[in-house]
Amino acid sequence: MKPFINVLYVDDNPLDRELVRDALEKEHEGFRVTEASSRRDFEFRLQDDGFDLVLSDFNILGFEGLQVIEAVKCRDPNLPVIIVTGTGSEEIAVEAMRCGAADYVIKNPHHIQRLPITIHAVLEKLQLQREKARAEETIKASLQEKEVLLREIYHRTKNNMQVICSLLKLQSSRFSDPQVLQAFLDTGNRIRSMALVHEKLYKSNDMSNLDLSDYIKDLAYFLLVAISTENEKITLHFDLHPVIVNIETAMPCGLLVNELISNAIKYAFPEGRKGTISICLRPTTDRDIELRVADDGVGLPPDLDIWHTNSLGFKLITSIGQNQLKGKFEVHRDQGTEFCITFRELDYQPRV
Repeated sequence: MKPFINVLYVDDNPLDRELVRDALEKEHEGFRVTEASSRRDFEFRLQDDGFDLVLSDFNILGFEGLQVIEAVKCRDPNLPVIIVTGTGSEEIAVEAMRCGAADYVIKNPHHIQRLPITIHAVLEKLQLQREKARAEETIKASLQEKEVLLREIYHRTKNNMQVICSLLKLQSSRFSDPQVLQAFLDTGNRIRSMALVHEKLYKSNDMSNLDLSDYIKDLAYFLLVAISTENEKITLHFDLHPVIVNIETAMPCGLLVNELISNAIKYAFPEGRKGTISICLRPTTDRDIELRVADDGVGLPPDLDIWHTNSLGFKLITSIGQNQLKGKFEVHRDQGTEFCITFRELDYQPRV
């Protein structure tokens, strides 16, 4: 701790300077006062870096307290200035504070005797501000570090999923059975739908949430190219509204969309039939989200009960939609097939 508080006092009145010096040095031993009686004297002494605070009269011959504040702030923005004046004008006080003064003291014996208390209060406030700024910088640096780490985790997770997809593709080359090959392809696409979530997150500014509309469009185009050998005969129609969700919701929603679009591409348009797959996403209330995936293809078999079937795709659709997303399901079989699910963003589940 410094043994003295070094004060630069600017005033052209010797009696006022003596009054302030007595109040600080004689009544309180913790102060050391350096005086400046003119503008030239002030500018010379301001070059010294050892001052903790500047006191200045508001009206100085050929000079003004506001100019003192400006000069001090140019020299050291963190060096506080207290204006001491015999004018008790509220307008002057407001103007001084607006220009950067730390406080304002009226020049009379009663207020001057309280000047040490004012100085200590200003310096304590400045110290708190500095500590707060350091703490904020520390927090900011910590958050930036965590952001870099989180971005790297998403990136590596996405890359690892791509490696798994590549391994599945290599493994599938050992088989010729169409059903086995299709199972490998479907599994790879499911993994890619999850990898795309991580890719979107690490590329975005907000690594906790993503826009489902942007994600669904990219996923749909990927699946069309990956699954259909005649993808030019299938048209994708989008009615997507911005819907921001957390990763808790994005991951199961991505798997659900993957299954719905994949089923439509594979089964709605047999024998090279042309058609359209329509995908709609929109918020219906403050919390509810509606997702529709429809096609104008041949439709589902009349005797197919999607709630009781051995199809892995339909098992995933119903399980994810009802159990994970806790949504309400509707299936319409008029003029093709339409799946409609209404759900809400899932709450974040803390990890232990």
